[in-house]
Amino acid sequence: MGLGQSSPIVHTIDFGLAKKYRNSQTGVHIRFGEKKSLTGTVRYASANAHRFYELSRRDDLESIGNLAIYFFNGKLPWQDINEQTKSNKFVEISRIKTSISLKELCKNCPVEIFDYMTYVRNLKFEEDPDFNYMF
Repeated sequence: MGLGQSSPIVHTIDFGLAKKYRNSQTGVHIRFGEKKSLTGTVRYASANAHRFYELSRRDDLESIGNLAIYFFNGKLPWQDINEQTKSNKFVEISRIKTSISLKELCKNCPVEIFDYMTYVRNLKFEEDPDFNYMF
């Protein structure tokens, strides 16, 4: 929890799936790759995770946005998918997540969530996020 004037702020972090995105000796960013396995919780994973791309900071930020949308709306458009198999359910979640417009995804949310998601979805793989702008 935050202290003093920051007392209403809850700080959360989970390093369970953390990995280095820069070489600690050279500072070089990891390379973009495809055909990666999906990492993380399917419900909140970025659209790029469903494309089986190498993940970077932009994807972590998109996952936070998906979580915020869930908090505001109580559900996400790809929840409650009724498919016979787990594999078919995953394919349908992926289809929805990679095709839904941000306007539709962020409906009923504050405009700041739409702006945030627009920003993080437009980040390049190696781009340094502007945390001052986002938060």
